[in-house]
Amino acid sequence: MFHSLSNAELEKLEPGKTVRSFRCEHLLFQEGDPAFGVYCVNSGRIRLYKSGTNGKAQVLRLQGPGDAIGIDSLVTGSPWTSAAETTEKTTLCFLVGSVVLQCLQRNPELMREFAQRLAAELRRTERLALDLAVEPATARMACALLDMTRAPNPGASRPVLVPRRLLAEAAGVTTETAIRILGRFKSRRLIACSGQTISILDRARLERCRAQPAKAD
Repeated sequence: MFHSLSNAELEKLEPGKTVRSFRCEHLLFQEGDPAFGVYCVNSGRIRLYKSGTNGKAQVLRLQGPGDAIGIDSLVTGSPWTSAAETTEKTTLCFLVGSVVLQCLQRNPELMREFAQRLAAELRRTERLALDLAVEPATARMACALLDMTRAPNPGASRPVLVPRRLLAEAAGVTTETAIRILGRFKSRRLIACSGQTISILDRARLERCRAQPAKAD
């Protein structure tokens, strides 16, 4: 994310930088908590979610290596708009907000990078809202799997350890439905499962499942 910065600029971030590792299911922050900076994901995965009045969680998006969390709150000065929890062992780099804002003022290229990431997150959130509103369960499951297994390199995938409950929440389906659709994907050799670890075998065909509504779920 900060690849456009010179070594001198990167050194200026060091006083506000902390790197920590967290266990699976560690709660980083809750909706409404003050946001003091930006989290950059070095390894692992984070789910951002909101809890409904019935206590059921709705996953907004999943963040993996190379992603940043909190750009919107940093720019607007608002508190966290969702809760965040690790879904596997995760290493994060936390950057204090005031240090990042000073860096942004000195580096227009970094400001453009932040704007592009904000736009990308908005598109992903809009896609999620559309999927939950009109897409069948099979398409939503394909979308969740593609998002969860997304690797830093465009078009690449990585195996991911994911509880079926979390996958169901991300797709907006029941756990039973998620398990049934996973079995269907596995029988079609779109994915491979080893315990709770899922690997994408045919990303192109899974993309088509996301794009083409199924006849029945």
